[in-house]
This record gives sequence, structure tokens and C-alpha cells, in this order.
Amino acid sequence: MLRLTKFEYHRPKSVTEALELMTHFVESGKCARFIAGGTDLLPNIKHEVTSPSHVISLRDTNLSGITEETDDRGWLLRIGATTTLHAVAASTVVQERFPALAQACAGVGGPQLRHMGTIGGNICLDTRCRYINQTAFWRQSLGYCLKKDGDRCHVIPGGKRCVAAFSADAGVALAVLDAEIEVASASLACKANRSITPKQLYKADGVNHKTLHPTELVQSVVLRDAPSPDGEQKSNSGFTKLTTRASIDFGLASLAISLKRRGNCQITNLLVAAGALAARPRLLQLTSEFRDCRLDDGLVDRLGGVVSSRCKPLGNINADAAWRGRMLGVMTKEILGRFVH
Repeated sequence: MLRLTKFEYHRPKSVTEALELMTHFVESGKCARFIAGGTDLLPNIKHEVTSPSHVISLRDTNLSGITEETDDRGWLLRIGATTTLHAVAASTVVQERFPALAQACAGVGGPQLRHMGTIGGNICLDTRCRYINQTAFWRQSLGYCLKKDGDRCHVIPGGKRCVAAFSADAGVALAVLDAEIEVASASLACKANRSITPKQLYKADGVNHKTLHPTELVQSVVLRDAPSPDGEQKSNSGFTKLTTRASIDFGLASLAISLKRRGNCQITNLLVAAGALAARPRLLQLTSEFRDCRLDDGLVDRLGGVVSSRCKPLGNINADAAWRGRMLGVMTKEILGRFVH
């Protein structure tokens, strides 16, 4: 039986208190982690992928909820970081306006995990690899790896940078939805937050794939409907992922597409994001190539080939990389097929 390593558990009553605790521990040279649902952190502690001496709970910080608001830019939807994945997937407004996010959250794990796991936790989900998400005893037999305790990559021999796979389904969906991620730090708590895009949040380093400082915290996600200049623009988005089983599994590949059209189905914007390939989502901005093209079965087939040829999975997951790449083309056609008729 795998057991948790020992750590001190803290349950602050506010975001300010949580951030101050984290700042104190970081400045003291101690390893500390925030915890919300814990569906990713606790297994990683058991596997000794991470070994914090302090764990700071966000349960009482009032970061949960989905609210419709307006500001000087118009309508927006704000989703608190500790809102459960189940709540996001079940939200009518998310389903209607941002279906890719609803579909991504609905496909994470099983029902128990979705009722515990949070959208903020999923956004910050650690990267995964066939060589790191094992017991410490198993990893020791290989001499460890770049991500933890070792000095070599088993995926790319001679590689100097970890290529563990980005597996956050919500992060892939948000990448195509022009989302804003509000980040708080001890100096910004209860004041104006800084906002970053998913593209700014993630970087190509499997060991530390987020640009957040250790004392920063994802506080909420903001989504906006892009206004149509002529009132006739139609927006669609969708998400799907490839798994060994129908539920529970992390994706062998994941894909989100955002599509905007006008008039007789002419494309005005087309953005694709693929996950589980490397340490951050692979983004394809295809608008310039396919602007004003009519979305029909022929174009769907063509786009499937484009995505498959430009997204190159690595051998960081227990499935053939070339097959995963081909399946991304199939997944592209499956999502776009929802929009054709």
C-alpha cells in the first residue's frame, strides 16, 4: 500500500491568509503546495513525485462559483478556481456558450473525481509521463529521470529538457476559447488581479510547465463571447480525447477546436489546441489558411490531415506515438463533423 509522506496541513480562512502562508514557506526555503480537490496532488505525494512539507488547503477561501458579470468590455463569465469540474460541466451557460469547456470537464476521470477535482486544479495539473508516474521503487530501477532525482530523459535519449505530457483537459479547451486566467499573489490579494492567457501560463518544460511564481495562485477563469461585427457570426467549439477506456483514464491525446463562421458557413476564425503531446498544448492558428472557406465534408477531411501532420506526439505515454498522431486527424474530423450539419 502506498502511503502519504508526512506534511503539515493548513486550512486558512481566506485567499489572503493562504497566500501569506505560502509566501512565508517559500521565503523560508520550505516546500509547500496548495490543495483543492487533491485528486492529482495526493497520488503524486504517494508516488513521491513531490514531497511537500506543508500543504495549504483552499477549501475555505471562497473561490468557488460561476457568475455572469459585466465590465467595460461587456458580458463575461467568471468561474472560481475551486469550482468543481462537475459543476462546470453541468452549468447550462457553459454548455451553451462554451461547449468545449463543458465537454472537457465532463470527460475528466469518473464521477467521484469530477465532484472532488476543481477547474483551478485541472488548469494547474502536473505533467505526466510513463517514466515518472510510477512508484519511487519503480523509478529507482531506471535511475530516475530529468523530472525527479535523475539527469536523463528516457523519452528522448540525450534530451536536456523534460517532455512529460500536458494532460489538463480544461487547459486545452481554454486555449481555444480566448480565456483569461486571473492570478493572485500576496501583494495582489483582494486587489486588482493580473490576468494571463493560457498561452502565457504554460511553457515547454515538463519539470515546471507553468510560468506562475511559487507564491502565486490561480484565482478564477474569465470567459467572454467575442462580439460579431455584423450580428450574423456563428460560434462553435468542441472537445474530445483519446483514451484506452471510456472513463477514468488520462488522455492519450486531447483536442479542442474553436470555430467562427458567417453567412454561408464561411470561416472567420479557426483555432485548434492539442494536448498530451508534450509539456504544453500545441496551438494551431489556422484562420489565415482557411479564412472564407466553406465548412463542408471535403474541408473537414482536409483539416483532419493538417492537424495530424502538424501535431507530433512523443513517446511519453503508453501508446504508439505515430498512431496517436493519426488519431488526432480522426478526432479533428469528429469535432468538425458536429458543426457541418
